[in-house]
Amino acid sequence: MFDLRGNNLSEIDGVTLFGLVNLIYNNYTFEWWYYILSVDNLKSLVDECDEDGRTLTWKKLNLSLINLSSIKGSQLAILLKCSPELKHLDMSNCHLSGSIIKDVLNECNKKYVVLKPGLLDLKGNNLSDIDGVTLFRLVDLNCMNCFTFKWNYYSLSVDNLKGLIDTCYEHGGMLKWERLDLSGLNLSSIEGSKLACLLKFSPELKHLDMSNCHLSGSIIKDLLNECDKNNVVLKIKTRNA
Repeated sequence: MFDLRGNNLSEIDGVTLFGLVNLIYNNYTFEWWYYILSVDNLKSLVDECDEDGRTLTWKKLNLSLINLSSIKGSQLAILLKCSPELKHLDMSNCHLSGSIIKDVLNECNKKYVVLKPGLLDLKGNNLSDIDGVTLFRLVDLNCMNCFTFKWNYYSLSVDNLKGLIDTCYEHGGMLKWERLDLSGLNLSSIEGSKLACLLKFSPELKHLDMSNCHLSGSIIKDLLNECDKNNVVLKIKTRNA
């Protein structure tokens, strides 16, 4: 009924924003920036839902480019809990950190919120402070859509890769990605045995891009030798792989 795009609604309160979202929202993506809304508006909306136990009807929400650095992981978890039909939440380029994402996932577990595969779009955020366990959970959540997992989308480093491999080794977890892009990442400090472990814990991996990664012949030699020792069979690359 209403088309309010292009209006500055930043002074709106949480109660009114809740009513507006459920009034004007249909099956299209709700674009936060269409209404010049801020992180404070999001917090007010979350508080309103949390206090009254209300649910939001949107299926796609785009918060991209909104500065969410001041938000708590618990508040984002409440947003997800109050949005049972949400299929896609775009939080790309939102100044989120690995610690915030860790809190989101932990709070979702506490609140029994089941996150749908491919729900969170976190590209363009610096998650380099993320721990290995949280990164494992994030990879598991985002790699069920068969897209390539691009390491540089999240400003991850070689230390993050080592932390992920150590987590898999300690807990016996298996990574579900089919395509991993590490291109441009400085891997000169990694051991061939670490990369062999990565391959061992990635049984569905079809393509691993390590172009321009400062790898040496000795690292590759160690990698192949360790794969032989661990009975890791490397797939033959085909034109469609």
